[in-house]
Amino acid sequence: MQAACAPPHRTIPTSVDALTVALTVATVAVTVPQYIKLLRSRSSAGLSLPTVVLTAGLNLCDVAAAIITKWRQLQDCAHGAACVPELLDLVQTVVLTATSAAVLVMVVCYPPHDGAAARSVAAITLFATAVAWAVSAGVSLAAPCSRGALSLAQAYGVAAAGCAVVQYIPQLRTTLLERSSGSLSVSFYLLQAAGGLIVAAEQVFAAADPWPVWLPFLCSTSMQLVVALCCVYFDCVARQRRAGDSAVPGAERLLDPARAAAARDSQPAEVAPAGELHAESPVRQGRVGDAVT
Repeated sequence: MQAACAPPHRTIPTSVDALTVALTVATVAVTVPQYIKLLRSRSSAGLSLPTVVLTAGLNLCDVAAAIITKWRQLQDCAHGAACVPELLDLVQTVVLTATSAAVLVMVVCYPPHDGAAARSVAAITLFATAVAWAVSAGVSLAAPCSRGALSLAQAYGVAAAGCAVVQYIPQLRTTLLERSSGSLSVSFYLLQAAGGLIVAAEQVFAAADPWPVWLPFLCSTSMQLVVALCCVYFDCVARQRRAGDSAVPGAERLLDPARAAAARDSQPAEVAPAGELHAESPVRQGRVGDAVT
């Protein structure tokens, strides 16, 4: 599918504007649980750094491509605020990029992803975002909607689709290995996946977009939903196990052989009853008599 410039002076239905504004607000709201969980736990354990980086890369490519394809509409802003309805979808994508960048910064601020290598990756990702957007603007200023500019937008689209397909594979692997949600906010993933399915349905049925547009996005959203459901399952199992351990005294030692062995070693030796102390064997009694003699 070839990239094309969006026509300027396009009339946007009020219902579409309202939906875009609602989605923009929801984009910020659904990320709040992830911010809160990172701040409370002060740890990024359970979050996959490659997934966070791929998410930021996907969003930066979307914005970079949109700068080129919507350049004519951006130029309309020089004549007043009439361009705003045409650019609300771009605003939403920019807001989504900002939220993903904020998550990336927070992840590399807390262990175990607070090392120099992880922070360097985050810095490179943010720098690449600024460079990609500047290149898109520069190309569009030099030759708006030219073949070269549209080819660059097409390349950004292919890169974004590639990021979308593999985006949540590292996070799924991390979740399966740790068998816990860790610092990942399940509510954030569930809400974002639900919104993604709605957008994918709109692309397929309402907009009738071709499959290169909606298939990568649908794959990404489906994988995110799988990750969220795995986190729900592992957290429920862990919660039930903790409840069972607190209800049955010593049950945690049965689940942990090392703790069971330590508990046995710490038990005092058994003391024989008084009658058994005097009931010694004949050999023992004979030896005592010889000693007395």
